[in-house]
Amino acid sequence: MRVDGVEVVVAELELRRPVRSAGLVHSDKTTVFLRVVTDRGSGWGECAASADARDPDPTLDEVEPLLVDRVLGRFLARGGSGTLPAPSTLARDLLEGASAGERAVVAALEMAVFDVVLRAEGFSLAAALGAVRREVESGALVGIPDERETGPLLEAAEAAVGAGARRLRVKIEPGWDHRPLGALRAALPEAVLLADANGAFAPAAAPGLRSLDDYGLACLEQPFGPHDLAAHRALGDAMDTPIGLDESLW
Repeated sequence: MRVDGVEVVVAELELRRPVRSAGLVHSDKTTVFLRVVTDRGSGWGECAASADARDPDPTLDEVEPLLVDRVLGRFLARGGSGTLPAPSTLARDLLEGASAGERAVVAALEMAVFDVVLRAEGFSLAAALGAVRREVESGALVGIPDERETGPLLEAAEAAVGAGARRLRVKIEPGWDHRPLGALRAALPEAVLLADANGAFAPAAAPGLRSLDDYGLACLEQPFGPHDLAAHRALGDAMDTPIGLDESLW
């Protein structure tokens, strides 16, 4: 396939309702999309960077200059004679020595190139990945309510479950952990609950976090800072609840 161009689209999306996590309130989601255009059609990719990202994740201000100045130039040059590179080669060719922002752009570019190829060949993403299920279970995010009241928390959770959510990812922070999880487990005893701390706890809080085992969580996500892998491992060894990493995945 011949590459005719790459379009960068910045979309300012407003959330239906603000979502509060540890230390942040998210009211919008500005997103960068890439459209790779070829002689056999086009494909789309989405960049995961956000305006209010926390270290080590890149922000939109970091990512946008990298799109044209660094990554897309290298992508077009690597194709040679305008030929679309194979999706399987992009990460190998473009990620060496890449910064966090460049990695986010490469991921979006890989997504777009993969989309082009699948559309041109008439394959779905599910078929390409070997998926056999025809349905995907959905989940919902439950943020930290204003004034840390359990009433709005339960209302949001029950609405999500009523709409078909099979699991609930619950935002927690110091001082808002046992109370929300206990209330949700009592109200929704069969629900699949995940607690997401966004790195808000210090390793000294490990004894209190260990007792979150009482709520039968599917996982505890990112309790400590992104660079403290040793503390995550120690907590994982001490808990029955699996530890999930997010910001640490650099």
